[in-house]
Formats: sequence, structure tokens, C-alpha cells
Amino acid sequence: MEERGANRTLRFVAICLGALMIVVATATPAGLLGGASADRPATEDYLSGQKQTGEAAARPPKRDGYSFLLSSDEHVYPARWCAQTTIGYTVDFSQTASVGLDQAQELLRWEQVFNKWNRASRGAYSFEYLGEKRLPTVSKNSGREIDIDQIGSGSIGITYVYGDENLSAPTDYRASAVNGRTAGNGGLQVVSRGDGPAALVGDRGFIMIDAEDALSLTPDGLRKTLYLHESGHALGLGHVDDPNSLMHGTLSESRLGVGPGDLTGINELASLPCTQ
Repeated sequence: MEERGANRTLRFVAICLGALMIVVATATPAGLLGGASADRPATEDYLSGQKQTGEAAARPPKRDGYSFLLSSDEHVYPARWCAQTTIGYTVDFSQTASVGLDQAQELLRWEQVFNKWNRASRGAYSFEYLGEKRLPTVSKNSGREIDIDQIGSGSIGITYVYGDENLSAPTDYRASAVNGRTAGNGGLQVVSRGDGPAALVGDRGFIMIDAEDALSLTPDGLRKTLYLHESGHALGLGHVDDPNSLMHGTLSESRLGVGPGDLTGINELASLPCTQ
């Protein structure tokens, strides 16, 4: 934390509270989100292990078909990237070949995913591939997490990992967030100054994909849906109960793309005042 004038500058990470699970379903029975829900108060689970109270206590509100990954009673606006800027993204492909994923096809898939978000936001968010960048995990909070400081400011870092229960996988690419049926995890680091347009502004985003789970999914079906979902989190969207929304917490063949609620949510984020 640093002081700048009269406003405190806060930096913290909002992560997906109930990361996307491999459950192909048309219904939404209780329990598929691993005990998490979009309206559960976000404390240490949301904020990178640091319990938050007061100004950083996040309670993402549910709306029709969309919710925000992070919002606070102490801030007027939710966590978001400033619109009309280009968000870069890097990919760590170091674990793709070992599980049989084709790097060239995976890069093409990510390009298609970010093109979809560009169109969904009516051009408010543009994206640029910045190349490969190593993005291993680090030991933290009795598990292994992504080291978000390794991601360049103003960009989203993507990496392929394994659940940390997979003892045969490289230690520096194991991640607690993708244990069990969880196929991916995404989130957003924000910088906050005051409570106006400079509050909760996106600084770095991250996406972790379970490499083995990705391989098991239809490449241009559920795998691409997984990538769309996790990038939605990196852009500031949270989980919802709406079975027609991409941001529902489970994968389903019945919702492979951006739905009406997702469109409304990303455009509301893009329409909000924002000062970097």
C-alpha cells in the first residue's frame, strides 16, 4: 500500500470464487459450484488470501444474467478495465506439448476468444497478443497460486497448469485452484484510488487452465467455452445462476458462447467511468 495525496492507493486481486468445473449439465443443481456462489461475501477467497473488511469487502451483486467479479459497498463502481484501451495478453505454452495440446491451435483459439469479447463489448475492449511468457505458480497460503506480479501491467497472463494433487506434474506448474473437477480459474488485480472513476481499475488479469482437462474437452466446443468463461472473469464478470449465461459455474453443451446476460454485463462494465 502506498500513499498518494489524500487518497490511499490499494492493490488487491479479485479471483473467481467458484472456478469453472467440468460438469456438462442442462440443469443447475446445488453444489456444482463447489460451495461458492456469486452472492457470497468475498473475503480471503476473493482477495488473494488477504481478509478484507470495510472498503474492500466485496459483495458482487447478482443481476439478470450477469454479475461482477468484485464490487464493494465502499466503492461506486465495480472492478473493471477501462474501455477504449488495448489489453495485451501473454500465454505460457510450456505445458501444452506434454499433454498433447497443439500450441498453434491453442493460440488461434485464444485469438478467437478475445475477438469474441471484442465484438461482445462493441469494440470497447481491444486485445493484442504480446507473445509467450513463462508464468509458473508459487507456494502461497498452503497451496500453489499464480504469481500475478510476473504478469505485465495492463495485460492478462494465461498459463496451463495441473491440480496440485498431481504429484507427477512439475511442481512449479501445479495449482490448488484447479484441483478436482475444476477446469480453470481466472481473476483480476485492481488498483484503487478513492471511490470514484479511479477506484477498482484493472491492472493485471490472469487465467489458469488445467492442461489435462482442456485436452479432454472438444477443442472448438467446451474447451473454447472454458476459455471464454475464464477470460470473462479476467475482464471483471462473476458467476451467475442463469442457465443461459456463459458465466454460469458449470460447462454445458447448451451454452457454448456469449449469452444475452454476458453481453449486458460486459457492456455495462465498459460503459462505466474509468480513470487509470
